[in-house]
Amino acid sequence: MTVTTSTVGGLVLAAGAGRRFGVPKALVTLSGEPLVQRCVRMLTDGGCAPVLVVLGARASDVIRSTGLPEEQVVLAPDWAVGMSASLRRGLTAFAADEGSPATPAKGGRNSRGRKDSRGRNSESWNSGQRPAGHAGVEAVVVALADQPLIGAEAVCRLLAAHAAGAVAAVASYGGQPRNPVLLHRTVWAEVSALAHGDVGARAWLRTNPDRVVMVPCDDTGSPYDIDTPDDLAALVTSSPSTSGPTETRPATSGSATAGSAASAGRPLAPPGSGGRPPRVDPPA
Repeated sequence: MTVTTSTVGGLVLAAGAGRRFGVPKALVTLSGEPLVQRCVRMLTDGGCAPVLVVLGARASDVIRSTGLPEEQVVLAPDWAVGMSASLRRGLTAFAADEGSPATPAKGGRNSRGRKDSRGRNSESWNSGQRPAGHAGVEAVVVALADQPLIGAEAVCRLLAAHAAGAVAAVASYGGQPRNPVLLHRTVWAEVSALAHGDVGARAWLRTNPDRVVMVPCDDTGSPYDIDTPDDLAALVTSSPSTSGPTETRPATSGSATAGSAASAGRPLAPPGSGGRPPRVDPPA
């Protein structure tokens, strides 16, 4: 596998069960495109490479329905702990030294070279370690799969902040820190140590405000968060560019559609905003 020369990777957190939605949001599609693939595209268009996806609940269903390649997936068997577990798994996947031994899968010994029931190498698939080929990544942009209106331009601005020397940068909307979030490799261990439950990087960001650069992204999209089917319906109704076949069932391979205005970096009004700040989750 060719080693990338990019210095900023992308990390999609999509491991949750989506209890309020009724199905893992990684299985939800918007305009015929799975939210996970939409988020991967946003990070890629913004300049991140490689982009990894952390999966947990019904991971095999997500992989089967979206066609995500094995080398792009990091499994979080402890996903039920909350976002902190997914974030730690993702950062560990990027931080692992080239050629380091993988951690044995839960309940078994190191299975180097062995195949699982689906023919995958269980060492890279079950351990949460990254596959070879991700050396040289100095920073990572963390994004959530259930915020489909964030634009690629927001990612571009975070990368510009990194190029200017920022060790942490957060996209802000209406003056408030939201998502996505850029974290330099030098702070990954600190971020992981402070993450707990459903609190990911937020604890570290609040503890280290002097090390965090706020990057205004109001004109690049919206951090509107999809928690329920009603949220998704409202988004489709009020954002014409996202209209089209919208499903709340597993996607099918090859169902992705052309890029929307949101992923292209053009602003979209959040559903029912009336000029008010959108209802969004805090930074990942």
